[in-house]
Formats: sequence, C-alpha cells, structure tokens
Amino acid sequence: ADGVPVDPDAAVAYQQNPAHDGSVTDPGFVAPFRRAWTRTFEGKVGYPLVAAGRVFVAIAPTYEFGNKVAALSIDDGSLLWGPVSIGGSDWSGSIAYDDGRVFAIDSDGGVTAFDATTGDVIWDTQLTGQWGFRAPVTASKGLVLVEGDGVGGTLYALDQGTGELSWSVDVMGGGRSAPAVDDTGVYVSYDCHDVVKLD
Repeated sequence: ADGVPVDPDAAVAYQQNPAHDGSVTDPGFVAPFRRAWTRTFEGKVGYPLVAAGRVFVAIAPTYEFGNKVAALSIDDGSLLWGPVSIGGSDWSGSIAYDDGRVFAIDSDGGVTAFDATTGDVIWDTQLTGQWGFRAPVTASKGLVLVEGDGVGGTLYALDQGTGELSWSVDVMGGGRSAPAVDDTGVYVSYDCHDVVKLD
C-alpha cells in the first residue's frame, strides 16, 4: 500500500482525479475506438475508477439492500474481487483510489477502505454528526475527505491508513460537494455561490 506508484492519468476519483478536473493526457488514447469488453451488473453502477491495472465500481443491486464495491480486470472485465457489501440505506455509488486502497462511502456515513489487490477490508469507520452522505469521496495526500449534511454541513478528514478522524470542520451545508484537492488546500463549494478553502 504505502508508496504504490499511481499513473498520473489514472482515474482515481470522481471526474478523474482529486482536483475533479476531468482531464487526461494519454497520447496513446486515440480514435478509432473499439469496445474491448462489457460487464453488466444488476442495478445501479457508479462511475468507474481505473487504477493499478484494475477497474473499480460501486454497485447498488436492484433486489438487495445497500451498496457494494467490485474490482474488474482492465484486460477482459473479469471479476477480480467482490462485489463486497458496504451497507447504506440508499444509493451512494461513491468511491476513490489512492496508495493501493479503494475507499467507499455509503449513504449513512460508513466509510470502508479496501486493499485494491485483494478486496480485503482494511478498516471501516462510521461517521457521526450528520445523516446525509451523498457527495463523492476524495482520497489524496494521506486523507479520505467526505462531506456530510443534515444539520448544516461537516467536512470530515480520515487518516487513510487507520480510518481515524484526523479533523472535521463545520461548513455551509449542501451535501453534494465533492472535496477537491490540490497542492495548496482543500476546496468545497455550496449553494448560494459559496466556496471554502481549507488547509
């Protein structure tokens, strides 16, 4: 896990990377394109992560309770591990990758860290103080960043290695803000044109 190199163009978060800018600069990725494989799951499937030679997805099966996470082979779409349940009372579909781990949040504030290679659960933490967790999770610089709302809003930062709360801060609310990260700070944005920058 520690020190696992990450391809700078890997898709490790919502909108490609922790800055959520959606950009990729792979000169080998040129048209014409052709379908290499297809994998179908019953129910809802979230945005894919592409990292460490794998594709990771969150799934909400139609006739089952909660959310699940699975890893697929990037070569042929075969199932490498999962789907592993992460719980939740509603659809979340939010996952992120960093440093050899996949991080998932359920709709009730349960955050789970998986070993990206094996699918083994490394830690599982239940966040408290809010009841709505609908924003994409971000993992960067040793932290897992999660925004929750219900009574105002809270931005939570968990230690990637242990799942322990490193810090939390009250924010403006609006539970769909994906925390964005660059070298200078953490950014969240909310309704009414509010943007907040944090160390």
